[in-house]
Amino acid sequence: MLSKNKVELSRYAYIAIADWETIQIACDKYSTMKVCMDYGIPCTKTLLNVNCIQDILDANPAFPLVVKPRISYGAIGFNVVKTKEELLNLLAKEDVSLNDIIIQEYIFHTDLQYEAAMFIDSNNITKTALVFSKNRWFPINGGSSTLNITVEDKEIVTNCEKLLKQINWRGCADIDLIRDPRDGVAKVLEINPRASGSVKICFEAGVDLAKQILESALGNEVTKYDKYEIGVRLRRMHTDVLWFIYSKGRFKARPSWFNFKRTKEHIFSWSDPLPWFSSTLQAFGKYKKEIKKRVFW
Repeated sequence: MLSKNKVELSRYAYIAIADWETIQIACDKYSTMKVCMDYGIPCTKTLLNVNCIQDILDANPAFPLVVKPRISYGAIGFNVVKTKEELLNLLAKEDVSLNDIIIQEYIFHTDLQYEAAMFIDSNNITKTALVFSKNRWFPINGGSSTLNITVEDKEIVTNCEKLLKQINWRGCADIDLIRDPRDGVAKVLEINPRASGSVKICFEAGVDLAKQILESALGNEVTKYDKYEIGVRLRRMHTDVLWFIYSKGRFKARPSWFNFKRTKEHIFSWSDPLPWFSSTLQAFGKYKKEIKKRVFW
């Protein structure tokens, strides 16, 4: 909403967000994948120019496949289909439109996922390129991270810079990737046109994205962060507990689920503990059926 009305709203305030034309590309997973595929940026292979079900069948895609909304967040609308019959049944549903979804190859989660927290200033210069691994996530078949660890990966930085500069991005952005166990390459999944929900890990590692956003909005020189602390961990305990309940590899996790070394909690703070408790109630309300079935049945 802010980006779409940026010209008008800029008369009254600094609007610290990318222009509408750029936001539309970044929000749309189809457009993002097309840019990656057109410019040789490693990404999950996506079916392009799909106008009808026959176009999908003619492409003879290898199963399993991922079917998900072009515009969404978290794991909302994420589906994995293992056969042609499952795909056709899903597409036959009244609330599924080919114009609103993308169909991609499914990369098995036997390796790590990653996020790259990026900041590109008004001069098209990268001022932040912080990479962290997503070692656990929930739902376990594809969802939001529950444990993140800052790492160094120059290849990921290079590819993410290329993608953002190709779409003329300015400001803060977050790119999701997954390492493909077949070739060892980290491949782009999507762009989040904003600071990540796990942005706290940037501050804990020594990168002040908030300062950069303010400097950019005010037209000042944006501070450049060439280095950040490696090995900082950020953990969302609520969903990490659910990961432990549902995962068959709960005792084989690396790092161990019971290891709290250099770990910061995603929400909890001694100076402001109430959000953690309210979040606990919210999480229980969202997952109570699954928890009851899994733990007490």
